[in-house]
Amino acid sequence: MKKLALMAAMTLLLSGISPADGSIVCTVSESGTDVVFSASGSINLTGLTRWNSGPGTRGILASRPWCSFGDSSDLYEVTSSPVPNHFGPGTGSSIVAPDSWDNNQSFGVVFNAAVSPKTFIIVPRNYTGSSLSNSMTFFNSTYGSLGLQKGDYEWTLPNGQYFQLRIGTLGGEAVPEPTTALIWSMLAGVGLVTYRRRR
Repeated sequence: MKKLALMAAMTLLLSGISPADGSIVCTVSESGTDVVFSASGSINLTGLTRWNSGPGTRGILASRPWCSFGDSSDLYEVTSSPVPNHFGPGTGSSIVAPDSWDNNQSFGVVFNAAVSPKTFIIVPRNYTGSSLSNSMTFFNSTYGSLGLQKGDYEWTLPNGQYFQLRIGTLGGEAVPEPTTALIWSMLAGVGLVTYRRRR
């Protein structure tokens, strides 16, 4: 019986299927005197319709919301977003540009009332689902000076893909997805039962 339980748990673990597959997660942390936005992942655009393209602006504005890692991008409308739909009070009406960044890969979440009442996840122009990775650093900054509110925020597309922003969550470290946590709990339980039976 214990062998069957262990095999079932291992099958779930090795399947590697979790809500994080095909989505982008950005962690935000205070590092010394700076604030660092670091994001990676991918988006599967199957079944989605591109709303438009835009030049974009690299930077953040928590109150809009706006968190963009690049410039030229394609926009896909969000169907589910945090309530309220921002990640802090912000610092006014202007997007705050980073002092440094890794590359020109453009992705993130944006809203511009002058263009549309909709919020969008953005990806690079003519994006085909490849892996994305980028970071932005704001020198001599804190969460407070950038108008950021600690917490986890998620903007979801119609096909379930999402852009998630984790600000100061466990020091900016990724939080295990529910499915992953469940699998590890199952494995720990099986191990405990096996240990007790051997004693």
